[in-house]
Amino acid sequence: MKKTIHLLILLLIVGLPSVAFGAKGAQTCGIGPKVLGGKGMVSQVLVQFTNVTLLPTNAVSVTVGTSGCGYSGIVQVDAPRLHYVRINYENLAEDAAKGEGTYISGFAQLMGCSQKAESLLTEKVQNNFADLFQEASEQPKSDHFFFSIKEEIQNDPMLASDCI
Repeated sequence: MKKTIHLLILLLIVGLPSVAFGAKGAQTCGIGPKVLGGKGMVSQVLVQFTNVTLLPTNAVSVTVGTSGCGYSGIVQVDAPRLHYVRINYENLAEDAAKGEGTYISGFAQLMGCSQKAESLLTEKVQNNFADLFQEASEQPKSDHFFFSIKEEIQNDPMLASDCI
C-alpha cells in the first residue's frame, strides 16, 4: 500500500508540470481522448496526463500540432512579427529615428494597427527610441525591441484597441 502511494506521488510530481505546460487544447486531441474519452474535469486531466506524460513522443506531437492539436495562438501570431523584426532590425531602427519609413510602416501593419494607430505607433517608437533600441544583455537587440514595443502597445489604450 505504501509503495502504491509513493508511486502515485512520484507520478504526480513528474506529471503535473507536463500537464500544466502541455499544448493549449491538448486534452481534446492526441491519443488521450481516444483511450480515455469523457467530458468531466477528472477525465480531461487524465487525458492531458496521458498525452504529455505517459507517452513522451505524443507530448511532442501534441505540442507541435502533428496529432490533431493546433499551434498555440501566441506562437502563430508572434512568430512572423518577431522574424520580421529580426530580419529588418537595422532598417527599423533607421525608420524609427526618422519617424517614418517603409519598414516601420510594415511593422505597424504586421502588428495589426489601423492607419490611425500606425502613425501613433511610429511616434511612440520615435519618442522612445533610446529605450527600445538599447543594448539588451539577456536577449538580442531585435528581440528586446519587439517585446518592449509589444508591451508599449498593450499598455497604451488606443494602441491596444487598434493593434494586435
